[in-house]
Amino acid sequence: MENDKMFDLMTKMYAEMQNGFKNVNERIDGIDTRMDGLENKIDKNTIMLEKQGKDIQLLSEGHNNLSEKIDRKFEEINETIDRNYTLHDRAIKSISKTSDKGEKAYDFIRDLTNKNFGN
Repeated sequence: MENDKMFDLMTKMYAEMQNGFKNVNERIDGIDTRMDGLENKIDKNTIMLEKQGKDIQLLSEGHNNLSEKIDRKFEEINETIDRNYTLHDRAIKSISKTSDKGEKAYDFIRDLTNKNFGN
């Protein structure tokens, strides 16, 4: 009889242990499922960050190209202005030599230009 009680107790303990292992396994499976979800999210985020990095790089390259083009255009415009200013300057100087008022007008224009735009 005592053996029967011992057997019943052992059987009960075994069942409880099996139930405990089952609960632990279920929790581990739940953790695995959540980890898989996190891995998927991390993979998606990594892909998005890589794409954004490439997009930023393309934007930066485009910005640099546009900046260089703008700089070249400014140089062309400044050269044109300098060339035209020199032509106008020569024309005014040539015309102003014909009269006293012309020389004064030339000096006035030159001084005004230098004051506003430098030499």
